[in-house]
Amino acid sequence: MQAVNQPHAVVAVRTLVALCLCLLAGCGTATKAVQVLGLVKDKALEVVGLKAPEPQLPDLSRPARPVKLIIHASPSLNVDDSGRSLALVTRIYKLRRTQAFLQAPYETFGDREREQAQLGEDIVEVRDLQLLPDQRHEILERVTREAPYIGVVALFRAPAPQRWRYAFSADAVRDTGITLGAHACSLSVAAGEPLHATSQLTTMGPGPCPGPQEEGVHRQ
Repeated sequence: MQAVNQPHAVVAVRTLVALCLCLLAGCGTATKAVQVLGLVKDKALEVVGLKAPEPQLPDLSRPARPVKLIIHASPSLNVDDSGRSLALVTRIYKLRRTQAFLQAPYETFGDREREQAQLGEDIVEVRDLQLLPDQRHEILERVTREAPYIGVVALFRAPAPQRWRYAFSADAVRDTGITLGAHACSLSVAAGEPLHATSQLTTMGPGPCPGPQEEGVHRQ
């Protein structure tokens, strides 16, 4: 057993005993008094080296992070060739990593087999939100420590290049939350800093949508 420094141990124990007496004076019940004595005893043993401190929780055991997610759907949402607004399916991913998510082609998303093949090891949780034109969706997401990242994919019928998918660090957006705008063919970011995306691109309002001649090249 590790040798105890006697002078320091005596001072520490005396200090903790004095603290214990002060605390006991304010305890209204015997149960509280016993609890206080137990806590002080353990702390005294830790100070003099006779008891190891309580181990810290591993990262995965820490509480889930609350992240507020807000999506404002435009009146002109997911428009068709005639300019009519349609409902929009938005997929929310909780991810271990983002590389495969950010590199996967548009056709991967919404297809279970393709998602499993390309993203299976990275996905902790995924769910769908259906947005209607001119709707506001707000929810407090609980993001576990197993998922350091949040991904958002909007399944537009004709998505604008590089503006249908974003990924965020859950820690980075814990205070700001994530606020998105869903438009005719694109997403914009009003709050939260997306990973690997230029601020000019993410903060743009609704831009031009790809025409029929671009359908083979717009899904980047």
